Amino acid sequence: MQTNAGATTTYSYAIHLVPAGEPIDAPAMVTITGAQRSRTAYGVNLEWTDARTVVVNYWKADSIHPENAQLRHAHLAGMNLRVVLESAPPDHHAPPGPMPPRH
Repeated sequence: MQTNAGATTTYSYAIHLVPAGEPIDAPAMVTITGAQRSRTAYGVNLEWTDARTVVVNYWKADSIHPENAQLRHAHLAGMNLRVVLESAPPDHHAPPGPMPPRH
């Protein structure tokens, strides 16, 4: 989920794992503030590397909360899931600006 508090603030990205179509009713597993995919593209790239692991790639970020990786686990639909954060080289294919909305 991408949020922005106004013109003078940067974007924040809250990572929630929920079943498809369900409302978000729990705190974010990870919040990344000021994440960038390149010099001109804000945001993160998400990739499911297997049925239980989502990797969040970013080039740079101002802050990450919680910093403790042990808190990035969830039990959902009978499965143990985890969020892994990885710093990556700039994504020069990412479109400039904020991440596009998802429906």
